[in-house]
Amino acid sequence: MRACVAFAILPRPAGRTEISAELEARLAAAVRNSEWPLYQLTWHDIKVGRWEPEDDEEGPPQRCLLATCSMEFPNADMRVISQRVASELQHELSADLLMVDVLAEAPCRIPMLPEALSTVLVQDLAADGAMAASLETLRTTGLVALRDGLGSASLLHQLRTMASARVAQADRALRSKGVEVGSQLFRFSEASARGAHRFDLLFDLGCDSSAPLLEAVRASCWAPLVQEVLGPAATVECSVVYSRPGAQAQEWHSDGPHVGKAADWDGEGESSPYALCVFVPLINLTDEVGYTQFWLGSHRYKDLIGFGGMAPVLNSTTNCTVDAGGAVVYDYRLMHRGMPNRSTDTERPVLQFLYHHPDYTEKENYGAETLFEDPLLCKTKSILDIQVAILLQRKSANVQLQKVALRKIDT
Repeated sequence: MRACVAFAILPRPAGRTEISAELEARLAAAVRNSEWPLYQLTWHDIKVGRWEPEDDEEGPPQRCLLATCSMEFPNADMRVISQRVASELQHELSADLLMVDVLAEAPCRIPMLPEALSTVLVQDLAADGAMAASLETLRTTGLVALRDGLGSASLLHQLRTMASARVAQADRALRSKGVEVGSQLFRFSEASARGAHRFDLLFDLGCDSSAPLLEAVRASCWAPLVQEVLGPAATVECSVVYSRPGAQAQEWHSDGPHVGKAADWDGEGESSPYALCVFVPLINLTDEVGYTQFWLGSHRYKDLIGFGGMAPVLNSTTNCTVDAGGAVVYDYRLMHRGMPNRSTDTERPVLQFLYHHPDYTEKENYGAETLFEDPLLCKTKSILDIQVAILLQRKSANVQLQKVALRKIDT
C-alpha cells in the first residue's frame, strides 16, 4: 500500500535554534537527498511553515519546515514506519538541535500549496495573459479570486436588495411552517439549513425579478473564465448563502462529488471540472463577519475527503476575505469550510452561482418538500439561453424606443 506522510522539522525547545532562511535552504536540500529505497520514498512538497506551541508550552509560533512524501508500507503498521523514517531523518539532520514530527498520513498525495490569497488573486482578467494564467491557477489550486467580479456598483446594489427580499420571504415561509429559524435544521426544495444560523436559499430564475442575476451571469467579469472551462452549453443555478451571528465554523467538505479520475502521485491526470461555483459576497468579508476558508489543491484528490483537519496543521488554508462585489471562482470538488460569524448584528450574505455541465444534477443540497406556495418556475438555465434572452429583451426595448421617437416626430 502506498500512502502520503507529512513531517514537521522544527527546533528543539531546549536548543532554542532559530531556523533562518539559510538553514531552511540547507534543510530542504538535505531532505530532498534523503532516500529510503526499502520504502520507495519520493519527496513531494517542502515549504516553510509556522509551528504552534503545544498547550503546555509557552512562546510565539516558530518557523519550521514542512515536508510531504509518499512511500510504500509493506505488511507493516503505517504509523510505525512513519515514525521510523522521522527518527532516521532527525538523526541525519541534527538530532541535538532539531526534531522531526509526523503530522499527518493520507491514502493519497497531500497538497501543500502557498496559502496567501494573493497567490490566486487576479486584478484584471482582461489583461494580457491573465486568462491563460487564471486557467492554470484554477487547474492547479482549484480557485481564482477576482478583486472586482461584478464590475458594477449599481448591479451590486440591485443584487443586495434582491437577496434581502428573498431572505425575508424565506423567513416568513419558514415561520409559517413552524420552523425555529436558526436552531432547527431543515431541507426544502428551495432552501436548506447548513447548520445553526447558516442557510442556502435558491432564487427563481424564471421570474421577472431575477433580471439582475441573469445580468450578472451574462456580463460579470468571471463569465469568460467559466465559459473557457465549461463551455457555453453549461447551465447555472443561483442562491444566496447567508450566515447570521452565532454561525460556527463548518466541517471541511466539498460541495460536489469527484467524477472521473483523481490525480496520481505525481499530481497529474485528474479529470477536468464538471462544475464551478462562484461566490460573490454582498458585504465586505472580515474576520468578524467571517469568510470561506479553502484548502488549495484538494480538488485533485478524492481520497482527501475526511482529512480536512490536516489543512490548518500544514499551513495550507486560504482565507477568502474579499470585498463586496468581488468573486471567488472555485472547482466544485475543492474542499472548504464556512468560518464563524462572530459579529453581534451583521448577517453575511454571499451569492452563489453554480455552473455545471448539462448532464450533472445537484442531488445533495436540497430536499423534496416545497417551502413556498408557488414552486420555482425555473431552477436552472443555460448560459446560452440567458445571453440570447437578454439580447432579445434589449432588441425589443430598442424597438419600443424607436417607435416612441417616431410618434414624437409625427406629432
